[in-house]
Amino acid sequence: MEEIRERNTQNHVKYEPRDDFKYRFRRADKLRPVCNLKLYWGKDGENLPVSLKDMMDIEAVPEQMRFLINDYRVHTVWMRAIADEDLQKMQSDMKYVVGVLKRTERREWICAERYMRLSKTQRKERRQTGRTV
Repeated sequence: MEEIRERNTQNHVKYEPRDDFKYRFRRADKLRPVCNLKLYWGKDGENLPVSLKDMMDIEAVPEQMRFLINDYRVHTVWMRAIADEDLQKMQSDMKYVVGVLKRTERREWICAERYMRLSKTQRKERRQTGRTV
């Protein structure tokens, strides 16, 4: 709204009686839509709330007043479930943060990384003894 107010002030817009002069907002002015996303970093993203009311204690509100409570869908991005192909498309360092986050649950991957850091001699010894970590 601030952008619209500034533009209307700079252009010395004429307001009609039905416009909001106080906030310098005309009926013809339109707001840009806003999309709210919740980024969920936790481990279990299967049973997350899908609406605002799912996160409220509705029982605490009297039955006669519940119609006054607005509800809207909560769009959740479960960060650990982002596909590796999609991570590669990211242009920011966020892809590294999410990549590390995803692999903290994969013990095999971490063990393989440790194993690769060992010298060839150490790896050979571990293979002979049957130890991989």
